[in-house]
Amino acid sequence: MNVLLRSVLPAIAALAVVGTSAAAETPKPNLQTTTTVEATAGEIVLPSSVNGTLVMKACASCALKSYPVTAATAYLVSRKPATLAELSASVAGKPKAFVGVTYSRKTGEILAVKTYPVRVAQP
Repeated sequence: MNVLLRSVLPAIAALAVVGTSAAAETPKPNLQTTTTVEATAGEIVLPSSVNGTLVMKACASCALKSYPVTAATAYLVSRKPATLAELSASVAGKPKAFVGVTYSRKTGEILAVKTYPVRVAQP
C-alpha cells in the first residue's frame, strides 16, 4: 500500500499545481454593468419629460445616441436629489457645467443624471 501511495502522491500534487496555475491564468469576465459619461451640459440634450430620451455621445468619437429615461431615473443637483425640472434649471444657460450620466450597459436605460458642484478657487 505504501508503494502505491508513494507513486500516486506526486501525480496528485502535480495535478493540483497545474489546476491552480490554470485557474490563476483564467481572465475574469467584465462584470461592470453600468457606465458613467462625464460631459458638459452643452454636449447633451436633456429629456423634455420623465419618460423621454436623453441624447449624448457615449465617447468622444461616438455618434450621438438617444437613451431612454424613466420615472426610476435619479436626478441630482450638487449631490442632492432633484427633479428633472430642477436639474434642467440648474444647467440652463451654463453649457460648460459638468454633468454625469450613468446608464445600464445592458439596456441603455439612463439610471442617473447629476450635476457636479462648481468649485471656486480660493484666493
